[in-house]
Amino acid sequence: AVACDSGTFEFTNCTFVGNSTEDAGGGSIHCWNADPVLTNCIIAFTDGGPAVGCELGTESPTLSCCVLYGNPVGSWVGCIAGQGEIGGNMTADPMFCDRPGGDLTIDAQSPCAPDNSGGCGLIGALGIGCDSPVRAKSWGAIKSMYR
Repeated sequence: AVACDSGTFEFTNCTFVGNSTEDAGGGSIHCWNADPVLTNCIIAFTDGGPAVGCELGTESPTLSCCVLYGNPVGSWVGCIAGQGEIGGNMTADPMFCDRPGGDLTIDAQSPCAPDNSGGCGLIGALGIGCDSPVRAKSWGAIKSMYR
C-alpha cells in the first residue's frame, strides 16, 4: 500500500487490508531510510511480505494503538518485533463486518472499537458498521423466531 522513501511519515487511523508486494520487504508498509509513525492503525491480511518491512537505514518505525492480524509472513516481526504487546498494540482479529464483500467497518465487539480498545479510541479508519448481536444469530435461530 505504501512505500516510504527518505522522510518522515505519519499514519493515523488508517486501515490497510489485503495489500501485497512482489518482494518480501513489506506487505502494507515498506520503508527505505524512513522511520514511520503509525497510530491507531489496522494492518491485516497482507498477501506477501510482513505487515511492515524495513531496509536501508530504516531502523525503528513506531507503532502505538495498532492492530496487526492475519499477515502470513508475520505481523510483529523484523524492524517492529517487540512492539506487539506495548503501547496499546495487539494481535487480534479486527472483526470486519464483511471483508470479502468490501465492508471494512468493524463489529461492535471488535478490539478496534472505542469501547474495547483499552483506551486507544477508534483503531482503524472506519467505525462500527454492523450489529454484532444480530449477526451472531444463526439462520436456524432467526427462522424459529418467525414460526
